[in-house]
Amino acid sequence: MIGVFGISYRSTSAEIRERYSFRKEEIPCFLEQLVQLFRNGRFVVLSTCNRTEIYFFLPDINAVGSENTIARAWEDFKKIRRGSFPLYIKKDKEAVTHLFSVASGLDSRIIGESQIIDQVKDAYGISVKEKSAGPILNRLFHKSFEASKSVRTRTRLSDGEVGIGDVISRLIRDRSNPVVLLIGTGQIANHVLGKIHRKSCSRLLIAGRTPGKVEQIAQKYNAESLSMSKLKSILPECSVVISAVSVIKPVITAEMLSAEIAEPRLFIDLGMPANIDRDIGNNHHLSLIHYEALEEQIRSTLDRRSLEVRKANLLIDEIAEDFFSWLRSKELDPALHTVRQTLDFLNETGNKSREVEEYSKFITSEIMQMISRNIRSLTRNGADIEATDYLTKLFDTKSA
Repeated sequence: MIGVFGISYRSTSAEIRERYSFRKEEIPCFLEQLVQLFRNGRFVVLSTCNRTEIYFFLPDINAVGSENTIARAWEDFKKIRRGSFPLYIKKDKEAVTHLFSVASGLDSRIIGESQIIDQVKDAYGISVKEKSAGPILNRLFHKSFEASKSVRTRTRLSDGEVGIGDVISRLIRDRSNPVVLLIGTGQIANHVLGKIHRKSCSRLLIAGRTPGKVEQIAQKYNAESLSMSKLKSILPECSVVISAVSVIKPVITAEMLSAEIAEPRLFIDLGMPANIDRDIGNNHHLSLIHYEALEEQIRSTLDRRSLEVRKANLLIDEIAEDFFSWLRSKELDPALHTVRQTLDFLNETGNKSREVEEYSKFITSEIMQMISRNIRSLTRNGADIEATDYLTKLFDTKSA
């Protein structure tokens, strides 16, 4: 059985998700505990700010009651009272398509975001290192990487920017070596700074009303700190001005700008109330963009992305079916292994010359290929469950 146990932003608050989440250094120890509980079980733990999920493969003999055992182990490890919060569980096809949707960004808070695939790869990498993944989950996760790439390259799900910082970063990159001034030290200002590519600016300046905080943030982002009292003198040098402070009246007015400005300048007002005098937009050399206009761009992008979801789901279903076709073919392995052992045994019987031995091996190989082709054809490569089950029992030497 393939399955996933989880908790995500869709089902619980951030506070609860935090209690169930794993730090990176905790995961190897937890994987070891799970493998001790299920000797033949295989596991991958994915833990991000938006979800924590345990993907597992258990042979059918271990599957009975496994859900409760995994849940108890998780809650005991995190010292959470058992049954405190509901964990979702998905099995087999639902679990497989869920992983593919997660890896492709379809199940993300922001549809189409690309960071999640790196997190999925990291989670899988830990399990490989700890030898807790196994061949079935190895195949499954590599198929999830394929699904992610297919959705990214064959749909427009990731087109456009879906965050204020991303939109502003693109506006800055569209200019040649701009001098960028950001006014503010709060959450929005920090978000924007985190998205701005320092190399895309010839200079990056930060101004604010708390000098110590301005200096601290400037050092963090390799920028220059600036006193609010020097705004007027620095404005003529700035190609892009972004303001995100809480004020009663604008911090930048039309009177602060020289009437002789002849080069295009961009002003972005992220404040509420307005940080930048709206009259600035009347100068044809000066462009003023308000927070609402940026939000409208983002809404338009999300609307376009939503139209691509159906196409992405079709691609995921196609790759999931390919995975299950491979998984069904694995059901034939025991029968084919028995046939191979029998032929090898017959081939080793008696004393033979070198020529006869080589010819015997050739005949054995030809017979094995013929039997393998016929078995796969008869069972439709494992898709015919009844025929597969019959052949598995037919070649089951352990019960003989």
